[in-house]
Amino acid sequence: MWLWACAAPGCGRIGFDPSALEERDGGALDARTPSRDATTPEDATSPADAPTADAFVPLSPDAAILPDATTSCPAVCNDGCAGGTCRIVGDVLAAIVCPTGMPCQVRCVARQGCMTNVQCAGASSCEVLCEGDRSCFFGATCGSAPCTVQCLGTDSCGPIACADASSCSIDCPGPRSCGFGVQCGSNACSVTCSGVGSCSGGVFCDGSCACDAVCGASAACPGGSARVVCPSGCSTIDGCSATGVCDGC
Repeated sequence: MWLWACAAPGCGRIGFDPSALEERDGGALDARTPSRDATTPEDATSPADAPTADAFVPLSPDAAILPDATTSCPAVCNDGCAGGTCRIVGDVLAAIVCPTGMPCQVRCVARQGCMTNVQCAGASSCEVLCEGDRSCFFGATCGSAPCTVQCLGTDSCGPIACADASSCSIDCPGPRSCGFGVQCGSNACSVTCSGVGSCSGGVFCDGSCACDAVCGASAACPGGSARVVCPSGCSTIDGCSATGVCDGC
């Protein structure tokens, strides 16, 4: 709070009474003081659409070199293209096909999210995250690039096909996940069945140049319909080995 002292009439105490000046100047104060409806300097000089401080958004150092959702980001990447990766949330999509020539990440977050086969297609790399319970029910199909599928939710992941992926990594930590089988391709394949009752559909990697398959103590495999089929001579007590002579890649 400021305490002003002045010699003008009306200034004898704390504050200032403009009426005293008005009386002294014969109403001249009104002539010098704009009314509420008068045009202010700001109104006269600033265009109506001038940017405000709130409109300023600082750019990151990488903004000039990475694609984003408003420039070179394909329409299917409904969660943007941060870091140059096509990001898809596929929960309610009728078709999920990664675009060609760029890394792709597909997330199936909701319960029963992604009610269609997730297709990595021509992506330069592919990551599928089946987070919700019973998500990815129709499974996932890798393309020819490195492929990773994580079946995190309870009862998540239908049939998984590594196809021609240059490398394929399947992780099944969700309870009863990977219940419809994992089919490895001809290249290196890694399958981890750590969830309770996981991999009841079996793991088939007998055609892979190397297969590292591990069934945890609480997994459904190996045994019965949850069998693990390894390359010749590479079976272990809990899956398949990909070391020594069993690494033919």
